[in-house]
Amino acid sequence: MKKFHSVFRALFFKRSSNNLLEVADQLLANWVAAVNRCDVDAVMQLFAADVMFYGTSTKTLITNSEGVRQYFEQAFAQLQPLTMSIEDKKIQSVSDDVMLLACTDKWSVALDGQQQIMFGRLVMTATLKQGVWKIVSFHRSVMPA
Repeated sequence: MKKFHSVFRALFFKRSSNNLLEVADQLLANWVAAVNRCDVDAVMQLFAADVMFYGTSTKTLITNSEGVRQYFEQAFAQLQPLTMSIEDKKIQSVSDDVMLLACTDKWSVALDGQQQIMFGRLVMTATLKQGVWKIVSFHRSVMPA
């Protein structure tokens, strides 16, 4: 099954589709599904190896996939059970092979043994890398009160 998802993702994200809105919607859907499964490998397939990454709890910029993997391994271990959803998404095409995605998100996570709701802002840049759409820039922060 995991191999099927990898093949499907590779086929779907090929440049054959000129409709960036559909590609962006699928990228966000894959992001939500991977996070909700706490599937680090699926999350990592969405990111470029040279991603620039600011997670909610990072103090410094992460610029490699190993750092991103460590971030999600720790986050998923600490916050389960968790669910997240995307709200108020905006997608902008920069060119045929670059898009910007901005949205708000809602997370239900376990913190200190209690389920809590957190709202955030998420901004990603995705580009075609060797014919596959990858997230090259990622920033998520908590929504100000």
